[in-house]
Amino acid sequence: QMMYHSNLFEDFGLRYFGPVDGHDLESLRDVFERAREYARPCVVHVHTTKGMGYRPAMENPSKYHGVSPFDLKSGLPLKPSDPGFSGAFGRSICELAQTRPQIAVITAAMTDGTGLEEFERRYAAAGRFYDVGIAEEHAVSFACGMSTQGTVPVFAVYSTFLQRTCDQLIHDAAIELKHIVLAIDRAGIVGADGETHQGLFDVSMLRMVPGTVIYSPATYRQLEADLAEAVDNCTGICAVRYPKGAQPALTASVLGENTDSWFLESQGGDTLLVTYGRLAEELFLARKSLEEQGRAVDVLVLNRIYPIPEAALEQMERYQRIFFYEEGIRSGSIGELCALHLMEQGYQGQFRLFAIENRFIPQCGVEHGYQLFHADHDSIIKTVLGESLH
Repeated sequence: QMMYHSNLFEDFGLRYFGPVDGHDLESLRDVFERAREYARPCVVHVHTTKGMGYRPAMENPSKYHGVSPFDLKSGLPLKPSDPGFSGAFGRSICELAQTRPQIAVITAAMTDGTGLEEFERRYAAAGRFYDVGIAEEHAVSFACGMSTQGTVPVFAVYSTFLQRTCDQLIHDAAIELKHIVLAIDRAGIVGADGETHQGLFDVSMLRMVPGTVIYSPATYRQLEADLAEAVDNCTGICAVRYPKGAQPALTASVLGENTDSWFLESQGGDTLLVTYGRLAEELFLARKSLEEQGRAVDVLVLNRIYPIPEAALEQMERYQRIFFYEEGIRSGSIGELCALHLMEQGYQGQFRLFAIENRFIPQCGVEHGYQLFHADHDSIIKTVLGESLH
């Protein structure tokens, strides 16, 4: 530093300390006491080892980024874990890549989190896998450049991190009519990942971008089909968004192999519950309970959520009451778009939208998150029965 004067932080006028061993408490205290003496912004560069002191975590740090209960001695989970939608995406994109050499995958320092370990192992040497680091904006521009050469780039990204790319999606992808595929992980409420990671804004953000197509699969089978559709038959921006965790059991049972753009479970009632993605489980649970009480309600689950299938909109117009549930921010939501369509068609029935109002969702479990905007199955039942919500 004395010879070359090359400390980046000092060049920006910041006092720099470090690097310091983050596991040495005495050294940490010393450096923070020194930093406190300066009446100017300081950078304290601390180096730590993830999982320090627990060998299984040190040997496999990404595995322990977020964990379910596990055996302390062995490090193994107490219950077998479903790799979830991230794992289903990883399997599906590997299978697609076998017969579609034009596919290349991009991630922004989230190889493990987005389920791409196997894809990297198989295709990195062939120039079909790229980790661009924590640079989501560059990832989208990079994908657009790749698409000019006949590649179909698939960018795997968490919903919360996709927010950084709004400018690139509009200017580099949409205006230039580039075909890129967005695999949006952690869409919706993420539970223990916390307030900053809630995937609540991707639908509203993408819906405003002209020419964008958005899928929100509710099952692994739909995710597989949606990815193939996005690669083979879409133009421009095509997004496939899916939540953290496993597919819900009842939803998987009801939908089975269905991969249509929308699905209707009809009992001939005059009330329709509408949603998309993982939240369908709460609607199916509510419908089952209401059926046991002698109340018939129908459930419509969208798979392609934008543009909304015309046949699904026409189906909605036949009902006297429609309750739309959405695991995302209300402003610019799909539910708002449905309400606008119905209004323009002269719909005379009742329409209510349950989505996240102008607020952020704190760190909480998924079920509690649903309760905050009355989308859990108990609240849905009360709404249908006309009972008050608290």
